[in-house]
Amino acid sequence: MLRFRNPSSLVGLATALLSITLAGIAADNLSSSGIDAPSMDKSVAPGDDFYTYANGAWIANHPIPADRAGVSLSSQVADKTRNDIQSIILDAANSHSPAGSNAAKIGDFYSTWMDEQTIESKGLSPLKTRLDEISAISDTHALSRVLGSRIRADVDALNNTSFYTGNLFGVWVVQGLTDSAHYYPYLLQGGLGLPDRDTGIVRANLTESVC
Repeated sequence: MLRFRNPSSLVGLATALLSITLAGIAADNLSSSGIDAPSMDKSVAPGDDFYTYANGAWIANHPIPADRAGVSLSSQVADKTRNDIQSIILDAANSHSPAGSNAAKIGDFYSTWMDEQTIESKGLSPLKTRLDEISAISDTHALSRVLGSRIRADVDALNNTSFYTGNLFGVWVVQGLTDSAHYYPYLLQGGLGLPDRDTGIVRANLTESVC
């Protein structure tokens, strides 16, 4: 069951129509009718607040986490998937597997990523090559060369809904949006903001232009 903090007017309309159906169902036949009676809050008059009448008990027993706008089966599956992946990674990191094995590679990668002290001690030195490249840009031609060297066909706005790239721009090749007889390269910005602290996903509005 989906649950959101602000049910839309469409939900209200649907539940109102459902009330007409429920009016003809006797109380002792609710379970056989397919209605989830334990999820209802019969202390509320259906004419006053049908949404709470139909779902009140379920809502009370399934609070929305404070950090979320809604919950659903999809979000529960996503949470379980993340937890399972985390368990696999932690098991690999603690397994002391033979060097070179897949488990050892996963564990080493994770341990390196989590070693904040070593990361901080290096300062900007890992970025020196990239920063020197940027500093050497002196005109628009040099800028074009640098940007062009970083462009990859790594975005897909429709099929995979992948809008983000680690590069400044990403290329998306698809049938023309206004000319389906030809394929065109579309240039999408990689993102205008810093990554989300927890997910690493850049959340920003993107603009699109034809190359």
